[in-house]
Amino acid sequence: MPLEVIPTGRHWVDNFLLPTLLIHQFERAEREGDIDLKLLTLQRMMKYFFLAGHMHYACYLTQYLLEMASLHAEAKVDLVCRHHAGYWNAVSADQFGEQTAIKMGKGGLKGMTLSAELVSEWIDAFPITAHVSDRLDVVYSDDKPGKSAQNYHKEELKHRCVLDAKDRDLIYAKVEKYPHPLEDVCPHLYNPINGQIAPVDVNVADSITIGEKMQREYIASLPKGFYNPISSPIKTMSVLKKQTKGKNIRPVMDLWTPSYVVPLAYLSAFRKELESLIELDIQTHT
Repeated sequence: MPLEVIPTGRHWVDNFLLPTLLIHQFERAEREGDIDLKLLTLQRMMKYFFLAGHMHYACYLTQYLLEMASLHAEAKVDLVCRHHAGYWNAVSADQFGEQTAIKMGKGGLKGMTLSAELVSEWIDAFPITAHVSDRLDVVYSDDKPGKSAQNYHKEELKHRCVLDAKDRDLIYAKVEKYPHPLEDVCPHLYNPINGQIAPVDVNVADSITIGEKMQREYIASLPKGFYNPISSPIKTMSVLKKQTKGKNIRPVMDLWTPSYVVPLAYLSAFRKELESLIELDIQTHT
């Protein structure tokens, strides 16, 4: 059965799994300085900013993406810096400047903070001071080239892998207590923990369609509609918290009803399809 007709499964995929993958993808783009992957990820994120009613993100990122789309490929550059040679350790240029200022300027303002003039002078002089210091480190450094190169990520360390495996086991043990939202064919949007069925006006399962429509309408309104207000039309499952007592209590379904269990053949095929999709997305940007 297509996922489109399973609202609970669609809700989990569109509003939990995909946003999580997008966050990982954006972090990768930032750490590797991959401007194309960054633009692709931002484009995929846009509908969620509209859905959440984040006006500034929606407005200015839309303008940014439209401007970047008009540039030639060689003009698209993501300015990143690295404190050490290696990979997966790049940070944006503005963040790099902040980190450098904090590291080198720590303690530099002691005894000066009561004088506004001295603080202003210290701030104005800091960029050239940092530049000279960096040049001197290069000239007089005894470190051999590549000595401090970061050739692996801290998450790849053996003890971190062991801890991650234990965390996954705990998560698996917890979720096994409840029916998996991707493993049933229930026609209702419901809470897989307590079985409460959402009212018909809860539209969070259709968030992708709604968000993409909002994005298209906003782009069509430009440039006059740049400052048009953006509000979220989404009604979430949180409405169930207000309907747990009295006459407004929501109906509860039997979470283990056999008729809602997906045949194992379909479930296995769906899982393989999802895994292949994730693997393809990773390989595309490797």
